[in-house]
Amino acid sequence: MLKGINDQHIPEVVKKMKEVGVYIINIMPLIPASGSVFEKFPQTTMKDVNEMRNLCEQDVRQMRHCKQCRADAIGLLGEDRSQEFRDNERLVATLPISKQEEKESPKLKVAVTSKHGSLVDLHFGHAKEFLIYEIAGPEISFLESRAVDQYCLGMAECDEEQSRRDALVDVIADCEAVLTLRIGYHAQQKLLERGITSVEHCDTVEQGLRFVQQQLG
Repeated sequence: MLKGINDQHIPEVVKKMKEVGVYIINIMPLIPASGSVFEKFPQTTMKDVNEMRNLCEQDVRQMRHCKQCRADAIGLLGEDRSQEFRDNERLVATLPISKQEEKESPKLKVAVTSKHGSLVDLHFGHAKEFLIYEIAGPEISFLESRAVDQYCLGMAECDEEQSRRDALVDVIADCEAVLTLRIGYHAQQKLLERGITSVEHCDTVEQGLRFVQQQLG
């Protein structure tokens, strides 16, 4: 789904798919990739995607449990069991914060993985820097960027991998949470051991930080 390009056409496509016997459809958001034709386009929000799914569900069943292509998915299409094995899984959402919640929300320091600084569009394991933000009620402040060695390098020696990964966690040890597009199970557990919650999100950095605040505030 690309806002302003094919969003008006999707319901027509869905109706045609129904005619030819399709029984389930997965409408996916655009995630701009550097070097692609659409790298300058805004990321499609899950709010827009869900509204489109609600509209199209009148004709064809919508696949809603799919977040992105996932190597860590467990179960069947109609029976996703990932939650049983990943207690810290976070659903993508953008929820409003009430005035009362704003007043009571504690300060939170959050490390964000982002390719260009505006979107949560980078896997935790691929990050070479973290953008550090502080959330204090309705205020969001950018504090600094912190360079790190990439968490996932492939076929490195195990001892070197462990030492490098520990050093990466040390860099963000003062943060309450990491906001990232995707994070593997073992990295997630390593963060939890240090009291850092990992939050997966697919939207702008600002919306992602608000979601973190909603979850941890």
